[in-house]
Amino acid sequence: MENAKFTGVVLLAIWLFLLFSTMGIAASEIFCANLAYIWHSLGISENIAGATFLAFGSGAPDVFNTFAVMKAGSGSLAVRELLGATLFIVAAILGSIAIVRPSKSPTRVFSRCLRFRRFHVLYNGHWNIEFIRIFCLDRVHFMLSTF
Repeated sequence: MENAKFTGVVLLAIWLFLLFSTMGIAASEIFCANLAYIWHSLGISENIAGATFLAFGSGAPDVFNTFAVMKAGSGSLAVRELLGATLFIVAAILGSIAIVRPSKSPTRVFSRCLRFRRFHVLYNGHWNIEFIRIFCLDRVHFMLSTF
C-alpha cells in the first residue's frame, strides 16, 4: 500500500511538471512573441510593455473573476480572491525572482517612492498604521539593498 502511494505521488509530480512545462512553452512561444510584436509596433520600451501589457494579461483573469463574483452578490469572496491573488504574486513570484536572480534595487526609485509617501502624509495631515509599516519596510529594504 505504501508503494502505491509513493508511485501515485511520483506520477502526479511528473504530470504537474509536464503541465507547467507546456504552460511555459506556450507562454514563451505565443504570448512573449505577441508582446514583442506589440512593443515593436507601438514603439515603446520593453519595460513599459512588460509593466502594462504583461501585467494586464496576467491580472485579467483575477479582474474578470472578481466582476463575476460581485455580480453573483458575494462581495466578500471577491475581496478575498483579490487579496489572495495579490499575496501570491508578491510572495511566490517576486520571491522566486529574488532567489533566482538577486539584484540591487535602484536608489532613485526608492527615494522617489519615499518622497511621494512623505507628500501623502503632509497632504492628509495624519499618519496611519499602514503608512508607518510601509515606510519602515521601505527603509529596511532600501538599507539592505544598498549594502
